[in-house]
Amino acid sequence: MNRYPRSQGSASRGVSKHHQRSPVSSNSKSNSHDRSGPSKPNRTPNLSRHAVIQESENSEVEEDEEEEEEEETSSKQIGKPIEEGTEAYNALLVLLNSDHQKKKPLNRVKSSSKSNFSDANLTTNSDIIEGLVHTKEEEEDEDEEDEEDLDKMIKNNTVAVKEVDDTDIVDPFHWHFENPSTSVVSKNATSTAKWTSSRFTNELFGNGILSTPEDGSMVAKFLPNQKATLNQFKIKNRVFEPFQKFNGDRVTSTQDQLAAPLMSGLDVLLTNPDLTKQKEIRNLYCLHALDHIYKTRDKILKNNTKISAANLQANNNNAKLVEIGDEVRDQGFTRPKVLILLPTKNACYEVMNTIISLSGTDQQENKSRFKTAFFTDASPPETKPEDFRELFKGNTDDMFCLGVKFTRKSLKLYSSFYSSDLILASPLGLRLIVGNEGDKKRDFDFLSSIELTVVDQAHAMQMQSWENVEHIFKHLNLMPKESHGCDFSRVRPWYLEENARFLRQTIITTEFVSPEINSLFGKYCTNIGGKVKAKPIYPGVLTNFGVKIHQTFTRFSSPSPREDPDKRFKYFTTVVLPSLLRSDSYDGTLIFISSYMDFVRLRNYMDEQAMSFAAVCEYTSTPDVSRARTLFANGKKKIMLYTERFHHFRRYELRGVKNILMYSLPENPLFYREILKCAGISVLKESVHADMVRTKFVFSKWDALKLERIVGADKVAQLICQGDGEVFDFF
Repeated sequence: MNRYPRSQGSASRGVSKHHQRSPVSSNSKSNSHDRSGPSKPNRTPNLSRHAVIQESENSEVEEDEEEEEEEETSSKQIGKPIEEGTEAYNALLVLLNSDHQKKKPLNRVKSSSKSNFSDANLTTNSDIIEGLVHTKEEEEDEDEEDEEDLDKMIKNNTVAVKEVDDTDIVDPFHWHFENPSTSVVSKNATSTAKWTSSRFTNELFGNGILSTPEDGSMVAKFLPNQKATLNQFKIKNRVFEPFQKFNGDRVTSTQDQLAAPLMSGLDVLLTNPDLTKQKEIRNLYCLHALDHIYKTRDKILKNNTKISAANLQANNNNAKLVEIGDEVRDQGFTRPKVLILLPTKNACYEVMNTIISLSGTDQQENKSRFKTAFFTDASPPETKPEDFRELFKGNTDDMFCLGVKFTRKSLKLYSSFYSSDLILASPLGLRLIVGNEGDKKRDFDFLSSIELTVVDQAHAMQMQSWENVEHIFKHLNLMPKESHGCDFSRVRPWYLEENARFLRQTIITTEFVSPEINSLFGKYCTNIGGKVKAKPIYPGVLTNFGVKIHQTFTRFSSPSPREDPDKRFKYFTTVVLPSLLRSDSYDGTLIFISSYMDFVRLRNYMDEQAMSFAAVCEYTSTPDVSRARTLFANGKKKIMLYTERFHHFRRYELRGVKNILMYSLPENPLFYREILKCAGISVLKESVHADMVRTKFVFSKWDALKLERIVGADKVAQLICQGDGEVFDFF
């Protein structure tokens, strides 16, 4: 059974110890006398393909020897990356040649029946990774459902060649994805650092920033600081009507302010610490995702109808079959169009249920199986903070990857990736499939045609392993290495020109922003339709602790982010720590450290200096954590080292805290309040007088984002702009 700390820390079946989803309950120990455990947690995992676990829908399907040999050959080719430039063009020619090796049914969107992964090399387990194996039965039985009724109507001459659920030029989907200017796309794709920014203000985005490329002719007409109704965006009725029933009679203020940039195709970085608005935001991006999927599929079916009707008429007249023109280029290389990254299975369960409610489908295949694998009613204790209970409720397993396919009347969960329209995954689950350079078994061609990416709760993913998120973004919209049954005569030009990443829309939601999240948004979100970034106005968290605690912030000099770790270590070990040790008493001193690397470095230094201390981090075993907490609370260990990731996964109220040193400030401002609350409890229990509580928080100018969330937007400039060695006191 999944419990809230376990799934974030216990080992997963089939995954080696160094690849665990979270290090909290790892067997590796980290205290003042033990150096076991990984020195680089989740940074560059050595992902073994044998660790990937997959279930086939039809495990009894057997392939003959010839098919196995072909699969081995294709898997060898996967390990060779396609380089940029001329090699990408040569790779496209190879794909074109492979696509014409055998005749395919006219203009039917097919996925390859072969997988890049052999069943013999995969361990069966439905709770971990789904969708790698694509059987012939699935290809033949499922891909025809959307077209059966249309084919019958064409043969019976009961359908005319006309627009089905028509869209026009005012629809952002039309001018962003269906008919973008090739010259504008090429111009903005080659220009560098020629973006302009402007500011706007509203309740949701705060002091928001709108960035547009050099040629802004593709930037949305609906600006983010202007109110817009959902009716303006030509949303499909089959999804809009269920949305109105599911969401309520009225669109909320949050949805009203988010609708314009979201539905207009802009990249969005939304910082929203208000948990009550999370459901509203999810409802809206699920509506947008479904609308995008339905418009894409309806456009393909409409063109299929046109071509089939024209060819039927040509056959009746003994004329030449109709040649396919540019007007029916309506596809990418592969079928999946929407990718949603989520931190836990419970988050996936909630989002998927929203999608089901909005989809307007009559049937949902494998729904009960999905509920069994993704749902549990477990919840953290009521004593835990609200944001903790929200994040770690239900099934907190963080390794999954789920394909979802839509037809006119039904929705299928656990569809193979190449026949899916939507993929929901955790960063770790998808990372295991994408693999590393040199892995024999890896696959990411199904990410080549993603047009909408959602990163839900990016702050939680940063506490898991942010490197996995970056690795996934590196593999979005690359030229595929195999054709996978692609009809290249129907592929949109900007895919063939390798410009898909400049049209992909990315939506990132987070409770707080960090340099890593900012870097991802700046480096990989290059949507030429523009991008908008929220910049909340933080009031700070310095007050209302229940007791009056003297809070001291001290600034050290750091010329660059690269040098910041060394400068911080030198300042702390030569100024802050000696000052503590010279004091009359330093019992109950808690040293908070945000980075695991800094934790290891400081721990080793204090060991070399023969200091007596306890240490807990995200890799410390549960027995060692209990022992360290007891020794610290009883005063047998005067100092305790304590990491931010450990606090994120456990949220303990530590006993015996009388002094607080922050080697580095926490990313989450709530952690600042909770750590100081530990000292406040000691004051209330009369273990120490409030005037005797010492606090010191070390920062540099590169900590501006963290500092702003703690001291408030009105004070941060004063602290950052003052001279080195300045001390700032708050009460």
